[in-house]
Amino acid sequence: SDVHNRDRHVLVGSRHDSNQGGGTSAIMTQLIAALTEQTKQGWVPDRTTVFCSWGGTALGNIGSYEWGKDNSVVLQSSAVAYVSLNSPVQGTETLQATASPTLLQLTSDIQRV
Repeated sequence: SDVHNRDRHVLVGSRHDSNQGGGTSAIMTQLIAALTEQTKQGWVPDRTTVFCSWGGTALGNIGSYEWGKDNSVVLQSSAVAYVSLNSPVQGTETLQATASPTLLQLTSDIQRV
């Protein structure tokens, strides 16, 4: 798009100390590599992507809570979405997404394509 909203942030996060599996670290690493490769080929994202790897989740989500508290002003003014990669791989058949109603409609539309 011609209009860039780099002052708007999309956060992509997962917990790095989870024992629930799902390959969150590997998926996060591959996602970063894929986006990096796209930018090397000239793609410019419309928004700034912030990758977050949370610690202390077993102790009450300490990592994400403290980070959010420390960055609350920026989050309130700039964050437009949070994509959670917690337990990103479950089952073998269909995409199962949890999100706000608007984003759930988007995932439903994407699956029909």
